[in-house]
Amino acid sequence: MSIFTIPRSRFDWTKFVRTVSKFVLSRGADEAFPIVEDGKAIFLPDHEELTLPDGMGLEDIPDDPIERLDAGFDLLAQFAMWQDFGELACADGGVIEVPDLDDGDFDDDEDEEERPLLTAAQRRLIEKTECDECRSYGFLISLDGAKLNFQTVLVSESDGDCEVDAVVDAGLVEEPMAKFINSFMKKPARRKT
Repeated sequence: MSIFTIPRSRFDWTKFVRTVSKFVLSRGADEAFPIVEDGKAIFLPDHEELTLPDGMGLEDIPDDPIERLDAGFDLLAQFAMWQDFGELACADGGVIEVPDLDDGDFDDDEDEEERPLLTAAQRRLIEKTECDECRSYGFLISLDGAKLNFQTVLVSESDGDCEVDAVVDAGLVEEPMAKFINSFMKKPARRKT
């Protein structure tokens, strides 16, 4: 997926914010749309770490995600978060199972012949998918004039930092993320004939 660029007028931002907020907050996050700066997500109350535009104080940082975009901030919206060993819960309500290719998903007693066979394409997708309690997938959202940009990112939490890195191929998460973004596209008005 890499980057989706969508005209702001064609995207149902209100529904997207409501859906992502419900998902992220239900998973225990303190903030649904943290600001991203220099490859790090900065959550409340750590906004004092931000480089603010001239004349803007911490109290001027909007709470509303679209107002934050309008103010020039990039935002993180998480889509897939670790749920359990080998599972990622997703904002679309789905669960992505990520098998352990090191045979950890198979019992020692299980006969090798009974193990499911994976194609090379399936193996590649699994290998590209990170699945542990310190990593999640999401979108880095930016505003460029009248266009919204959604870039696929891998979010890694360690030592109190939340690093946000762009990914070209999110493995098993790629297709569900693309479908999720497309589900918020407003339908064009139909002409009466």
